[in-house]
Amino acid sequence: MKRFIALAALGLAGCDAVESGVHLVGIASNQGLFDPLTGSVTCTFNADSLIEPLGIVLDLGYSKTFRLPLIVENGLKEGDFSVGGGSNERRSVERFPHDVRPVRFEIRWECDSQGFSSDLEALIVPAFHPTLPFCLDRRADVNQEFVGFDVVEARGRSIEPQAPGLAIAGVVPYQLGVAFDDALRVAVLADRCCRVPGSNCDGQNTSDPACAELEDIFATIAPGELSVASTQANTPSRDLIRFRPFAIFDGNYIQSIDPRYEESAQSPFYMLRLRGVLESVNPVGESLLSDEIVQAVGLCKNCGNLGGLAKRVPFVTDHTACYGINL
Repeated sequence: MKRFIALAALGLAGCDAVESGVHLVGIASNQGLFDPLTGSVTCTFNADSLIEPLGIVLDLGYSKTFRLPLIVENGLKEGDFSVGGGSNERRSVERFPHDVRPVRFEIRWECDSQGFSSDLEALIVPAFHPTLPFCLDRRADVNQEFVGFDVVEARGRSIEPQAPGLAIAGVVPYQLGVAFDDALRVAVLADRCCRVPGSNCDGQNTSDPACAELEDIFATIAPGELSVASTQANTPSRDLIRFRPFAIFDGNYIQSIDPRYEESAQSPFYMLRLRGVLESVNPVGESLLSDEIVQAVGLCKNCGNLGGLAKRVPFVTDHTACYGINL
């Protein structure tokens, strides 16, 4: 399962792709979409505008999906070419089609371990694999196995030669969003189980509701591979310790259980890095691959608020109709 993906093509090279002049310029701006006080949506998309965000945060408390709006530049030049035989034979001039339409977006997810938070390893999403990391931790081992790669749908209108256009890539489909949410649920249960008085995170108190629920989950998704209880009393459980640190990314939970976060305006988010290549097709069915885009994406659940207001503010809204593309 090791993935040595050539990032110039990210695995799409087998699609008979031709050399491409398609460039990913950046992320399309869409300012002022969401009013947190009224819940109203206002579309202010400007086709000529770009944003260069330091990071996008996907708040699972508001949406289990995320579509990334990309400004695409078709750098190909439209032109004629001649076909036919020698000088005495009839030759014809054909128009070579160079408009392109986005169709797919191939992505992989990366993350970085940090010395300041050594207990926080690469994210595991049990729905996809109970022990392998979801994201590639390039600081740990660039050749490690991981499961966070996919080819997702991308849509957009046909883009003419030497012109910009828009593509929207469904980088977090609903199934992935639910799997992220389930991973944070596992982390919260692991943290609750570790907080059983006198247990030292050994997970051996089977009467505790959190420990019991997590044991049922482990038995379902990875029978024999994951265990709540450690083999020795008062000794921390390896699997609880592995999942527990991610509980801080559930804002409602961590603010209710840890006084350090009670009055914070924003609880933490887990930083992922998305690397992707857009595949487009021209009118004769040839595939063209873009250059690569790299974007930081934070992951959390209910991680933002407005100065203590009960109603939280979603960091990511998904009103794709504002971009003029019906998905």
